[in-house]
Amino acid sequence: MYYPVKNFEDTDGGAPTLNRTVPGSLIALLKAVLIDGFNLQPVASLELAASGEGGRANFVGNHGFRVHQIVAIAGAIAPAWNGEHRVTAVGGQWIEFELQGQPAPESGSGIEIKAAPVGGWEMPLISQDETRAAFRSLDPSGTRAFWYIDDRRSANIEQSPATTTNVDWRFVRGAMDMPDIDTRVDEFGEGFLFVGTSSQGNTIPWDIFADDRLLYLVTHPIDSSGTYRTVHALGDFITGVPGDIHNAMLVLGRYGSTNTSNGSNSSYWGEMHTSRGKTIAADLDTIPTPINFVMRGSSISSTIGGGGFRYPNAANSELFICTDILIDHTGPRTDERVLRGRVPGIAQPLHPAPFGHREVIRVAARHWKAVRHAATAATSPSEAETLFDVTGPWR
Repeated sequence: MYYPVKNFEDTDGGAPTLNRTVPGSLIALLKAVLIDGFNLQPVASLELAASGEGGRANFVGNHGFRVHQIVAIAGAIAPAWNGEHRVTAVGGQWIEFELQGQPAPESGSGIEIKAAPVGGWEMPLISQDETRAAFRSLDPSGTRAFWYIDDRRSANIEQSPATTTNVDWRFVRGAMDMPDIDTRVDEFGEGFLFVGTSSQGNTIPWDIFADDRLLYLVTHPIDSSGTYRTVHALGDFITGVPGDIHNAMLVLGRYGSTNTSNGSNSSYWGEMHTSRGKTIAADLDTIPTPINFVMRGSSISSTIGGGGFRYPNAANSELFICTDILIDHTGPRTDERVLRGRVPGIAQPLHPAPFGHREVIRVAARHWKAVRHAATAATSPSEAETLFDVTGPWR
């Protein structure tokens, strides 16, 4: 089986550590989740689940996998066991998962399982010291933009923020081409990726949602409070324009105001109606010219999941979400607006942060995972929430 969307958490068994003091740790994290996978371990035996629905993997010890995680099995004799599976239940020394067919039980050495990588990504460029790298989607139908990451510490990165006291940032840019690690052609994106402050400690919690063309990275840079989680995005959005070859977007924190000088928060994600920190590769012409955009959802709130109706809705005790988050930017004429496409894989709750952080809900045959985050880029932001589609496909 193949699952186009993957979700990862820092608490997953064997998950890579994002350390604000270790140059290259972000690159290692992205390589693990996009390309390699992690938490590789032997399987003692494979059998059909007792319920008759799906399969079961047994382990000698604890395994570290969780419900809704996508795992990859290799080394089994029957092809149905091998490949990707969604975890449906877990116990101390077993997991159950979705399975096509009813293969015979297997045991013995050589069967392995791991957290499945997103797949469909490559890392074509990396510096000798592995602190700078570029990632790229392999999908030939996409933009195949390069995503350059300078993963040194704030004071040493290529374009350092104005102030680095108590805060750590990573320099990120999109580019339509990169002949080598030091050269970016038709670059775009203005901002930094926020990985932490000394008040949080060195190890930074994180969440990742991705398909083979788009990555969302959520960092928890201050503390466990959802008011300080920061959402970043890089990859291809869904264009509504035939022949569009520049539908790549980058959402980052942008340094330079008092909102970020003390490291309290840098996220412009929650402020969906502001264009700060949100860039696409080019306008509708053939000349790559970076342009800022805003996200349009329900007008019930100017933030993603930061306001709206009481949950559940008083009239019918239901949940309401907006799944069409549009990309809006200035057109060739400065007095006109252009609806360029849609932001994949997310929904705007029409209620103020209705679910707990990392809570998974089912709506219209899809599972959505709630992420609480900063609603604004204020020094002391309020809390908002985005729902991420963990079922897929996104496009």
